[in-house]
Order: sequence, then structure tokens, then C-alpha cells
Amino acid sequence: MGDRRPDLGGADGTLFQTMASAIDMVGFTAGARAAYALHRRVSLNGRLEVGTARTDLSLHAQGHTVSDAAWGGIATAAAGVEVLAIARRRFSFGARLELGYVAATAPSLSPRAEGDGTLELATMQASIGHLDLDGRFVMVSLLGQF
Repeated sequence: MGDRRPDLGGADGTLFQTMASAIDMVGFTAGARAAYALHRRVSLNGRLEVGTARTDLSLHAQGHTVSDAAWGGIATAAAGVEVLAIARRRFSFGARLELGYVAATAPSLSPRAEGDGTLELATMQASIGHLDLDGRFVMVSLLGQF
């Protein structure tokens, strides 16, 4: 069965102990999910998805803001267990616990000052390198079907 969905994420923090930072991501993926029923109320499942993601970075310090955004590729693999508290023919409700890994291309970002109509010179921006967006995750989902 196909699985398409948008993914949203974000994080706030402090960079160099003085700059407030915010990273937001929206991703669009498509993939497949397979499930194996152990019992009427319990099943094991796995999924693979690939797609694209847009990463936004903003840094705030001393009344100034710099920001940039870039698109990159994303892939997700996960395995989990699904438990239904209610499993009727016309309605079911339960939860899914998944453990997985996300692999993403590292977007190259060069935050620039938000414009006020002034001319920006190349020396007014600096590359911060590449953001590492790969990593493990744990996800708990509530399920409802009717």
C-alpha cells in the first residue's frame, strides 16, 4: 500500500552562546508500508519512503536576523508494532510505535541579512557549512479507522 505525506519538524536553540537559532523543515515523501498481523489486534510493520525536504535556518543576535533556505533529498526507513485497543469491523483505534532512521542530503546554507533595500556585498554573508539532518527517531502515532 502506498504512503504519501508531508513531514514537519523544527528545533530552536543557541549558537555560540549568543545567537538564537531556529531550524524548520517540511518534507514531502512517498513510499510503501508492509504489515504482518500477529493477532487481530497486534501487527508488525515496516516502511520505506523517499522524497524532498526544504530546510529553513534563521539566526538572531543583537537585533539582526540572517536566514537562508534550501531543498534536499530525504529517505526514511522504519520498523514498528501496531496495537489496536478497539478492533471492530467498522471502527478501530490504537497506537503505533516505530523506530527508524532518516537519511537526508545536507543542504548548503549561507544565511544573509533580511533586506531593507540596501545593496548586499559578498562579504556580508558567510557559509555555515552543511547541516547534518541524518539520525535515528522514535515515533508514536495514534490510529483511527472507520
